[in-house]
Amino acid sequence: MCTEAAKMAKGDQASLKIGYLRCYTGSEFYHALELFSEKHPDVSVSVRYGNHEEL
Repeated sequence: MCTEAAKMAKGDQASLKIGYLRCYTGSEFYHALELFSEKHPDVSVSVRYGNHEEL
């Protein structure tokens, strides 16, 4: 996920929008997001959670 997101974020105003299910309780997503943000501080990350219909 991080490698592909970095490839897409090759501009000055790079942004990444991520949606995940409200019922997700794992810590892997948050860890991956933290690592991505550390490696790519110039990318604006927006996270949204919800159910299938909202996302």
